[in-house]
Amino acid sequence: MKRTYSWELKRAIEKHGFTPHQLHKGERYKIGSVYWNGYWQKWYKVVNVVYSNNSLQSVTVKWEDGKDGKHCTPLDINRDWELIGGDIT
Repeated sequence: MKRTYSWELKRAIEKHGFTPHQLHKGERYKIGSVYWNGYWQKWYKVVNVVYSNNSLQSVTVKWEDGKDGKHCTPLDINRDWELIGGDIT
């Protein structure tokens, strides 16, 4: 089933030229990848990720506003997207 984009995601696509990729069950964070957070309604780039015993321990990110952050929330395949391409400089 094809999901629709939120208004904020549509704006990010138009502004940065992202191509959203729908996530699937079992997907894991990849260092260097950009994701859309469906809860916070903003994008971030993964700087580091730590898994232990196949369980997410932490994700270090650079948010779209340039701030660094860290969390341990797995990807939500119903709300999050991987964003391909785009100009985020």
